Amino acid sequence: MLIPENMQKIIRVLVNLDRSTTILEISKLSNSSLGGTSKIINQLIDAEYLLKSKGRIKLKSKKKLVKAWGYCVSINETINFDFICAEKPKYAMEKIKNLAQKNNLNYAFTLLSATEIFNPYVYPDKVDLYIKKEDFDTWKELLLKNNIYPSEKGNITLYLSKENVFFNSLNINNYYIVSPPQLYIDLFSKGGRYGEAAEKILEVIKNV
Repeated sequence: MLIPENMQKIIRVLVNLDRSTTILEISKLSNSSLGGTSKIINQLIDAEYLLKSKGRIKLKSKKKLVKAWGYCVSINETINFDFICAEKPKYAMEKIKNLAQKNNLNYAFTLLSATEIFNPYVYPDKVDLYIKKEDFDTWKELLLKNNIYPSEKGNITLYLSKENVFFNSLNINNYYIVSPPQLYIDLFSKGGRYGEAAEKILEVIKNV
């Protein structure tokens, strides 16, 4: 990770807004201190990613900031655990969705699991999703009860994350996926066919 987490939280908010905003709103949405937010916003203005006029903040180019963010972070740095499931990804995703709904658990599919729902490009051969770090034991117990078992190299990967990764996640046909900017940086960091899918996602991200 080449940028600190507090800057990531603020960038995540900025690239998910399709309008101008204020430092106060960014601070609230990112759960960051007002002083820290102001400092980071000024850094992004100096780097020519943002414009400030009459107290309001606006992106010069959403895609430019998303791409810069993608070069600085990687999903590979996120703590993760693999599980093995006998079912195909489509049915495993449905099972995970139903378990989350019944047990009031947060989750968001990412990588090719998310592109399959948001903008199909490459059929996923595995399932990838974010869950809250504090929910891992609950998820593990539920998966075991549903014949999904821990594995060194499985076809389901749980990425343990903090609340902010779920910011602006989308509900599509009752499946939750990460926001398009988050999806782009996750795919980009994987490279290969994931990188190709990332470019497809970038095409549908609105510029401002």
